[in-house]
Amino acid sequence: MKDPLRQYFVASLPAALAGAWILGDRLPPESAETAAIWQLALLDRLQIPLGTLPNSLANLALGASFLIPLLLTVVLVSRIWAGIFARVRNRPLDPAWFLSAWLYSLLIPATLPLHYAAIGYSFGAIFGCYVFGGTGRYIVNPALLGVAFLSISYPDLLAHDRYLPGSDALSSWAFVATEGVETAVSTGVSWVALFFGSETGVLGTTSALASLLGAVYLIARKIASIGIVAGALVAILITGELISEIPWQWHLALGNFAFILAFIATDPTTRPTTTGGCWAYGALFGVLIIVLRMADPNNPEASVPALMLASLCVPLIDYIADAAAPRSKAPEAIGRD
Repeated sequence: MKDPLRQYFVASLPAALAGAWILGDRLPPESAETAAIWQLALLDRLQIPLGTLPNSLANLALGASFLIPLLLTVVLVSRIWAGIFARVRNRPLDPAWFLSAWLYSLLIPATLPLHYAAIGYSFGAIFGCYVFGGTGRYIVNPALLGVAFLSISYPDLLAHDRYLPGSDALSSWAFVATEGVETAVSTGVSWVALFFGSETGVLGTTSALASLLGAVYLIARKIASIGIVAGALVAILITGELISEIPWQWHLALGNFAFILAFIATDPTTRPTTTGGCWAYGALFGVLIIVLRMADPNNPEASVPALMLASLCVPLIDYIADAAAPRSKAPEAIGRD
C-alpha cells in the first residue's frame, strides 16, 4: 500500500529545491552588507567556500541556508506538539506531524524570523489539527491555518524585503495586479518566467511548474483527486475570462496558487469524499481566488482565504453530492474514519 504522506513529500520536493536554487541565484549581492542576515554570516564563519563551487551548487547551498534552519525549527515545534498530544491522549504520534511542518515551511517567507515561524505553526497545529483529534479529522489544513494566522496577526512580516533588502517585497500577484500586465511585461516580468520560477522569498511557491508537476505525480499515484485540480483550473479559466482584468493564464503562475492547489487543496483529510464533490470543491476554490483577487488587488495573495472558505463548505458539498450520486472510489483519506 502506498504511503500518501511520503508521496506528498516526494511530490513537493522539486518545488522546494527550485525555490532554494532561485533564491540563491537572485540573492542581491548588497543584502549581506545592508542587513544582518545571520544565514550569510554563518556561512562565512563556517568558511564554506561557495565561490569555489559550480554556480548551480552554490546557488542551491545558499538557498538551503535559509530553508534548513526554518525547516528544522518548525519540525522541532511540530514534534513537540505531536508528542504532547500523543502523551495526553495516550495515542501514537500523529502520522502527519512531519509533512504538515514541511508544507508550512514552504508557504512562509524563507527570511521569516524563526520564533514567528514557530508561533504561526503552533497556532495551526493546535487549533487546526489537534483540537479536532489529529490527521483525518480536522476541517482546515493546519499548515494553511498557520499561514493565515501569520498573515492576519503579523501582516508586515510577510513582506519579503523586510529582512532581505533587494528581494521581492510583494508576491508576483500583488505586483501584476497593481501595476498591470503591460507594465510587468515591460519590466521583464513575463508569464513564462513566472510559470517556470522567478520569485524569491516563499520557496515552495517560486515555480508554478514544479508545483503542478507535483500534482500530476500525486494524481498518477492515485493519491490526489484529479477532480480538484481540474475543477480549479477550469474555474480559473471561465471565471478569469468573465470578470478578471488580468488574462486567466496569469492567475495560474501568480502567487502561491499552484503550490496550494497541488499540495494543500488535495489534502485527503479536508477534501470531499465523492467524485462530484471533488470537482465542485476545486471549482469553488478557483472561483473564489478570482473573486477575492479582483475584490482586493492590493492583497498580496488570495489563495489562502479562498481555500479556507472552500474547505468550510466541504460538509455541505459532500451532503449535496451524496444525495445526487453514489459515493466515489476516490483515494482513501489519511486517517479518516
